[in-house]
Amino acid sequence: MPTVRFESRTATAKRRVKCSGGCGKTLTRQRTFMQTISPFNRDPGTGLPRTAEQVQEAVNREADAWQPQATCTNCDTDH
Repeated sequence: MPTVRFESRTATAKRRVKCSGGCGKTLTRQRTFMQTISPFNRDPGTGLPRTAEQVQEAVNREADAWQPQATCTNCDTDH
């Protein structure tokens, strides 16, 4: 059976937050979000496969909504 490779769309979110563990350090958190353009990636409203633009919009919404963990590694190990 041949391997099928689907095209993907990505969005990278980068946030600067203050440590909530007590030290007050400024932390930078980064995360990459990805979805593929495939017949299995369907629009929940219509049930039809998403277009490339719809997939990119969904990835961008997911990246915009992301809230990183605001505790640095030093404060996280203290608890």
